[in-house]
Amino acid sequence: GSVNFAALEPFYLASRRGGPFANTGCDLEELAGGAGAKGSPGPPTLQSGAFASKNLNRLRRGEHDAWDLLTPVQSFLNFDLESALQGQQLYPVSDEIEIVATRCGVLNAILWWWSADIDETHTLSNEPIAVNGAHETHWHQPMLPIGPFPVRKGDRFLLKIELSDVVGQKLSFTLRPADPSASSVQFWKPGPQGEVRLPPEPLEEELAEWRTHWEAACESQNSLLARHTRQGDLVGLATLQKAVLAIIAHPRLFGCDP
Repeated sequence: GSVNFAALEPFYLASRRGGPFANTGCDLEELAGGAGAKGSPGPPTLQSGAFASKNLNRLRRGEHDAWDLLTPVQSFLNFDLESALQGQQLYPVSDEIEIVATRCGVLNAILWWWSADIDETHTLSNEPIAVNGAHETHWHQPMLPIGPFPVRKGDRFLLKIELSDVVGQKLSFTLRPADPSASSVQFWKPGPQGEVRLPPEPLEEELAEWRTHWEAACESQNSLLARHTRQGDLVGLATLQKAVLAIIAHPRLFGCDP
C-alpha cells in the first residue's frame, strides 16, 4: 500500500481543491504565474515563491500517486548557447505552444525540465525517469503552482512562456483556452447557477492565517538575528539557537503545538 499525502499539497505546491474555479461566478481570461506575472489568482498554497521544485525521481508517478501528467510532453524555448559566444542575445524571448489534455484530472502545476546537447553524441537532462529520462540525476524539476483547474480529456490550451529580462531571470507562464470563446475547454466559462466545478479547500482560511503568522515570525527572526549579528554578539546568537531548540523539542510548553 501507500500513504496519501494529498492533504499536505497546499503546504508545498497547490491544492487540487479550492481556488478561483471553486466559485460559481469565476470568469477568467487566463491563468498566469511566475516572476513578474500580473493578474494571476493566487492558488491555495503556502508556497511563497513564484516556483517550487521536487525531485520527481523520488516520487511515484501515477493517477492515484504523488504526481502525473495531464498532457503530452512538448518542447519550448530552444537556445543556441554557442551563438551567445558570437555576441547574439538569448533573451528576452517568448514561445507559445498548444497543449491538449489526454485524460481527465485537476491541473495544479506547470512542470518542466531541460535537455542540453553537450556535443553531437552526448545529451544531459533532468527529465524524470518515469517520463523518459535516461538517468536518475540529483536535479529537481521546477514547477509553477497554478489554478487549480478541472481538466477534461480533449481540452485544448495555449501555453505562453516568456523570459522578459535581458539576463534570463524573469520566467513567466500564461495559460488560456486555445479558442478565444473558451469552447475548447469545457469548464473554463461560468456554468449554470449553483454549479461548482471544484470542491472548496477546507484549509483556505487556515492557510491565509498561517501565512500571516509565518511572515510575522520571519520578520521577528530577521530582526533578532540582524541585531545580534551587527553587534557581533555570539553569546546572544547561541542563546537564540538554544531557545529555538527548546521550542522544537517541547512545543506544547510554549503553546506551539498543532
